[in-house]
Amino acid sequence: MKIKNVASRRPSLSTELIQIADNLAHFAVEFGFIVNEHFSHDLATIGFANGVRLRIHAPSEAAKLEALLAAESIPAEEELVGLTAGVIAAFSADADLEVGINRFLRERWRLSADRAPTIELREELLRRILHGIRFGLFVAKESLETAQKIEEHATTLGCGNRFLSLLLYYWRDNGWEPNAVPFVEFTASCYEPGSMQQRMIRYAVSEILPFAKALKEPWRLSFWAEMGWSGGRGFVRNNPKECAALLEEVGRETLQVRHAFYQQHLLGTARSDGEIQIERATLKYFGDHPDADLARCYCTGREPRRLARLGFDFAFWMGIFSSHPVPIIEH
Repeated sequence: MKIKNVASRRPSLSTELIQIADNLAHFAVEFGFIVNEHFSHDLATIGFANGVRLRIHAPSEAAKLEALLAAESIPAEEELVGLTAGVIAAFSADADLEVGINRFLRERWRLSADRAPTIELREELLRRILHGIRFGLFVAKESLETAQKIEEHATTLGCGNRFLSLLLYYWRDNGWEPNAVPFVEFTASCYEPGSMQQRMIRYAVSEILPFAKALKEPWRLSFWAEMGWSGGRGFVRNNPKECAALLEEVGRETLQVRHAFYQQHLLGTARSDGEIQIERATLKYFGDHPDADLARCYCTGREPRRLARLGFDFAFWMGIFSSHPVPIIEH
């Protein structure tokens, strides 16, 4: 099918859809996406991945969002004809799934009736994101096999991109609004939903983030490790009951693992006079981690937010184990 590329009298987008697209764009920028000539293409791809993964993990909420998009003809219904076959063909034409989707969505936009010569850049960006979401929802509904292939690929992405591809899933119970600012929501997504650990770390990161953002290098590992170290020690000192509840929640097995980290990484890197070197301990933790990509990320400067979060978490727990009373772990 060929989609006619004609100018149309586009009705204004609803506030709800504008907000969804704006939030996805904002999170992408916060996670390092550069606003350049490729930005709208990348955002359309993020929207597509979100649509697919929302359909897989929350089909009822996906149906509600699809209804919102359909009500405003985002895109026009005729642009959905042959869509799934086109996506499958794009997969087979390019070994890199992400590149294939990106190229496919570019071509669909080039032929879309929404792509008028007079369209403003902001509206084009919003509509491209929303088109991507609708296409993702539609393809995942039509072809489970295709959806699963995209889902499998998404799990191999970097930590930040995996997070960005699940934003609509995280926002499904909040009226499609973010639950927190980007880095705080990213941090919270790494813990069991509703757990004390999630609430505690989320609160701590929320308190620290404004100070980090004031720095020239907000994701510098030394800063987050130091903040985690002092935060963990302060947590034991100022919230003994909550600390005891946290230790009970995570369980004996997790405590044993973290206590081994304390002995190997923290005490093992202390100076000869006993002074703790928390940044050095954190780097040893990264270097010894089963996931060798952590060390590669640190050496290459990739995924600084991921390292900041992990560094904070590690140092927070080291602060807990270094404080009085030291939790007793029986092996």
